[in-house]
Amino acid sequence: MRNFIVIIGVLLSACTHRAGEVVPVRKNLPVSAVIADSLYLSFPGLLRVTSTHILVETPFNSDGFLKVYDRKTGRETGWLGTVGGGPEEWITPSLGNVIGDKVLVFDPNLTKYVVAEAGNMYREISEAGAVKKTDFQPVKLVFVNDRLLVAADYAETPFKLLSDGETLPCGQYPFAEAVTNTYDRFQGPLAVHPGKQLMAYGMIDNPYLSLYRVKPGGLEQVWEKQFKEPDYSVSDGKLRWGNGQPAGVQDITFTKDYIACLTEDEKNSENTFALSVRGREMKVPLQSIYLFDYEGNLRWMLEPDTHIIRLASGTDSNLLYAVSISPDFRIVTFDPDFNN
Repeated sequence: MRNFIVIIGVLLSACTHRAGEVVPVRKNLPVSAVIADSLYLSFPGLLRVTSTHILVETPFNSDGFLKVYDRKTGRETGWLGTVGGGPEEWITPSLGNVIGDKVLVFDPNLTKYVVAEAGNMYREISEAGAVKKTDFQPVKLVFVNDRLLVAADYAETPFKLLSDGETLPCGQYPFAEAVTNTYDRFQGPLAVHPGKQLMAYGMIDNPYLSLYRVKPGGLEQVWEKQFKEPDYSVSDGKLRWGNGQPAGVQDITFTKDYIACLTEDEKNSENTFALSVRGREMKVPLQSIYLFDYEGNLRWMLEPDTHIIRLASGTDSNLLYAVSISPDFRIVTFDPDFNN
């Protein structure tokens, strides 16, 4: 009987972790430094880290739609961008990605975008020819270099590649079933590794991550990962998530060795932080940071000791930047020590 129990235990272990499978390590992740405390914003938008600046999107602020901090000192240096209907203004400004100290800003309603130095953005936007147009309304827009940009509008394909003036539909949706409400159900963050010419795509409602190689002629999918079991149904062409579906990927960023994803973990689903944003009550879950290697293996499941709503990094190290709540909004860093 004892031998039978041992055999069953071995079989169960083999079923849980296949031979050669990478087993992720779960680890607590304390804040390593506070870069900027008390941001004094009603609700921060996206976070981006350039070579010299930290940018925070401020969607509800009339002074400017990007708040700028010095990356080394954390000192606030000012605001960028003007909201309005003028030729140098933006109606619905949206922050794309950054490369070096260049930042992409686009406006889906004005179908225009610009790539400019963060420190001189207003001047460069004012120059003739700096602003470019699109013939569609992107929900997301990122750039790899001056010739290659990837837009997401979740139409017949999830992405469109802007390559030397051409618009090429590309990419693939994660489910084989035909779905008509792709715009509603497949939105999510995009991130770019310019040196490797890679783009990562995650879904807000689905624990799904995919990696693409960006080429002038289109996107080549390197791998895709459904890292938690999806709970969904398709009826009359409409995709619907089941009750209790864990949240998907809220933010993505490339570090030196990993693709970092901000995602809600079932272990922390009951731990929420309540706050009021412009009169609307919100509950922010305690989210985890999942680190995937470039081959698509989930390596680390990091558990920060604070509620995080935004995540960013550079590709020169594994240092992570985040907007956290404690209880004010602040910019913090995490420095994972993978040797302990």
